[in-house]
Amino acid sequence: MATAWEFIQNCLQVQVATVELAPKRISLRRCRHDTSIIYRTAIAHVLAAQTGYPASEIARALTASVLSRPEWPVDCYASALPTAEIVCSPSDRAISTWLQRCLRAPVLVGVPVPSQSLDVTLASPQAAVDLPRSIVATQYARDRCRSLLEMGARAGAIALKWDAAGNLHWQQPHPMPWLIVGSEPARLNLHAPAERQLLGQLLDAIDALESAEFANWEQLALTLGTAALNLHRYCRMWGDVELAHARIRLGCLAIAYQLLNALLWRPDEAGKLLPGRQSA
Repeated sequence: MATAWEFIQNCLQVQVATVELAPKRISLRRCRHDTSIIYRTAIAHVLAAQTGYPASEIARALTASVLSRPEWPVDCYASALPTAEIVCSPSDRAISTWLQRCLRAPVLVGVPVPSQSLDVTLASPQAAVDLPRSIVATQYARDRCRSLLEMGARAGAIALKWDAAGNLHWQQPHPMPWLIVGSEPARLNLHAPAERQLLGQLLDAIDALESAEFANWEQLALTLGTAALNLHRYCRMWGDVELAHARIRLGCLAIAYQLLNALLWRPDEAGKLLPGRQSA
C-alpha cells in the first residue's frame, strides 16, 4: 500500500539522478498542521554537498521539475522555501485514493495477527496491573472504534464483516464519498478540525508501520487512539448529520481500528511482542 510519504518520495526520487541516493535516503517529515497534509525535505542540501551546486538552486530546480510533469501537478504540490527546503503536499484527490485503498485492504503491514485478543490479559488482575497505561488507553480506543463501527452497521450507514482475528473487512459503501461532489479542484469532504487531525495521525501511523527505523510504537498508538476518540467526541455520527459525513467519519474510524490493532501487536526489536501482549 503506497503511503503519502512514499508517493511524495517517489515524485522527488525520479528527479534525483545520483546513484548514491537510495529511495529511503530522501528524508521526509510531516509538518504539524491542523488543516493540511504537508511534508518537508532537506534533500537539496544533501545534493548540494554532493554536487557543489547551491542548495537553493537545486531546490528550485527540483520543484520546477516535479511541477512540470503532466501527471503530477494534479496529485502533488511542491514549493521551495528560502531555507532551500522543499515542501510537498499530496492533493486531496491523491489522499482520497489512499484512504479508499486503506479502507479496502488490510493495513496490518506485515504484523503477525494473533489468534487471541489482548483483552484476555485483563482477565487476570495482576496482568491488568502490569499493563502500561498507554496500552490500556490504546485498547480502549480500539474497542471504542469497533463499538462505533458496529453501531454504524446496525443503523445501516455502513456494511462490514469481522474475521476470527478481529480484523474488519469493509463492504459498503464502495467507493466512499471522500470528495465533495462537483468540487474543482477536488476537495476532501472533511470539515471539522478533529477529522483533519485524525487523517494526519492515520498517515503518521502507516508511515511508521512501514518504516524499520521508528521505535516509539506505544506513543504513536496512544496519539492515534486519542485522535480517534476526539473524532467521536467532537463530530456527530448519528442524528442531525449528513449520511455522507457519517460514513466518512466511520471510514476513518475503520482505518484507525485496523492500525490500532496492528500497533497493539507490534513486535519489538528482538521480535517479541511489546509489554503486555500475549503470543498466539
